Amino acid sequence: MHGDFAGHDHLAQHVAGQALLGRGAAAAVARKQNMGWDGDGLGRGFPCGQSVSVPAAGQKFQPRHGLLDRVQPVMDQNDLLTMQAEVDNIYMSDEILRYIVELSQATRKDARLALGLSPRASLAVAGMARAAAYLSGREFVVPQDVTAIFADTAHHRLSLTEQARTGGETVENVIADVLHTVPRPRPEKPTHGR
Repeated sequence: MHGDFAGHDHLAQHVAGQALLGRGAAAAVARKQNMGWDGDGLGRGFPCGQSVSVPAAGQKFQPRHGLLDRVQPVMDQNDLLTMQAEVDNIYMSDEILRYIVELSQATRKDARLALGLSPRASLAVAGMARAAAYLSGREFVVPQDVTAIFADTAHHRLSLTEQARTGGETVENVIADVLHTVPRPRPEKPTHGR
C-alpha cells in the first residue's frame, strides 16, 4: 500500500509524513528556498507562480484559477488511520533514538541558537523519521531517514541569537553543521529480529 508514495519529491513526502502523524498542513514547515515555495508575507507558502487574493472582511476566500476545484481525494479516512497505525509500528533502534537525542542536544548546545530543540521536538523528529521509512517502503528507520527530515522538522523550532542573526548566520547553516558534526550511527541497516 505505502509503496505508491515511493519516488515522490521531498515536499510530497514531507506533507504525507505530516498527514501520517495527524498534523495539519505541512507547507508551513516547508522552507521556501529548498521547496520552491513563495511566501505571501503572512507566513503561508504557495507554489511558485501561483498567487492568492486576500479577501476583504466578510468576503469568502477564492483562489485564483480554481485550484481547489481540481483537488481530488487520494484516500479516505480509514486508509489514513490504517497508514498512521502502520507508521507507529515502524521499528526504530536504540542507536537511531540516541542519534536523534544527540542531534537535539547539539542544537541546545550551539551558541548561535537562543532556542534549540526540545525533548518534544525530538519526538517529532522520531515520528517523521518513522513516516519517512514507511514512505520509502521499509519497516525500520535508518540514519538517512533522520537526516532527510531533520531540517524540515527542526527549522521552525530553532531560534538564532541576535548576535548570530546580525552576524549573517542562518538556521540552515546551524542545521547543516549539526548534521555534519553529530556522528551517524552504523550499521545503516539495523537488525531487529523482524
